[in-house]
Parts: sequence; C-alpha cells; structure tokens
Amino acid sequence: MNIKYILGSILTFPLLPLMYFQGKKIKSNVPRLPEAKGIKGLSAVSSKKTLRMITIGESTIAGVGVSTHQEGFTGTLANELASELKTNIDWKVYAKSGYTSSAKSTDLAG
Repeated sequence: MNIKYILGSILTFPLLPLMYFQGKKIKSNVPRLPEAKGIKGLSAVSSKKTLRMITIGESTIAGVGVSTHQEGFTGTLANELASELKTNIDWKVYAKSGYTSSAKSTDLAG
C-alpha cells in the first residue's frame, strides 16, 4: 500500500465529525432550483410521420435550471432526432428532481 494513502486516512479520520456537520450546513444553504414547466411537446419538421418518445428520470430529465422542457434535455434531444430522422417527434416527460432508483413507480404519477 502507498504510505501517503495510509497517512492521509489516519489524519482525516478525526476530522470526519467536522466534515459531516459542514456538509449538512452546505446542503441546507444550497438553493433548490425549480423544475421546468409542462410535460409534453412536439418537435415538428415537414413530415407526415410522427414518432413518440418518453423520457423518465430525475433532475436532468425534469429540466432543473431551465424554464420549459423545450429548452431542456428532452426538448433538445427531440429536436435533434426530428432533424436527423426527418420526422416529427411527439414527446412526454415523466421526471421529478430528487428521484432515485429506489423511488416507487406510483411516485411518478404526481
């Protein structure tokens, strides 16, 4: 083992309580950004064909930091797909900031 790693671990251990409380304070002071408005949209090109797309996820998919989903991940992805595939993309978002893989599927409904 590397001596620097062992020494660093020994020196860090007494600081763990301080780091714990410092982390809690930082977490309470960080502002919570709102999610994007709306849950569906259409990325249209001049085509009679339409594909449907859903995105499921947490803060990235929920559009934290943008005002609408059209500006967020889902809208941007749908716009790119629409222009590459030359077809309309009808999209819908099922997401909530803070969800984890252990979140229940019934939580997505509301």
